[in-house]
Amino acid sequence: MKFSNYLKTIELVPIKIDKVEISNIYAQYNYDRFKYWKSLVDTKDNDNILNMKYSPHVNFLNNIDKLSKSETSKYFVLQKLYGKNREWIFDKIDKFILLFDSIIYNGYDDTQPITILRQSIVPNNYNVGKYEIYEGHHRLACMLTIGESHILSQICDWRIQT
Repeated sequence: MKFSNYLKTIELVPIKIDKVEISNIYAQYNYDRFKYWKSLVDTKDNDNILNMKYSPHVNFLNNIDKLSKSETSKYFVLQKLYGKNREWIFDKIDKFILLFDSIIYNGYDDTQPITILRQSIVPNNYNVGKYEIYEGHHRLACMLTIGESHILSQICDWRIQT
């Protein structure tokens, strides 16, 4: 079953809202797309391959002046590998930059926690003992890039819908 279809069978079970240490939140393991992710992250350390600090998202933000409209950015390439078209990607990049600028100039909106999972949806060796990001990749990348250590998170468990 494709990962995107598998996700449709998942029901989130909210546990609590809390400030969570960003270094304990890793990217979601998607078995359909992992090879693309792995080819674009900035580490060869398999134990940290899903650590968001090495992600194409953070790489993009760290190089925003050089890469904002570049088809060579790792973020653009990742979206292209995921099957997105050029127009969609540049629209996403524009929104990502607006979010980043907003957080820099106005601060982070704590009324919108990201959603993280206490346990990976797909068991794997890459994010064992870490939270898995479910929703809020861009907000998390922005906070990591500006040097924040914690982010407000909706912590959830999950189960297969019945």
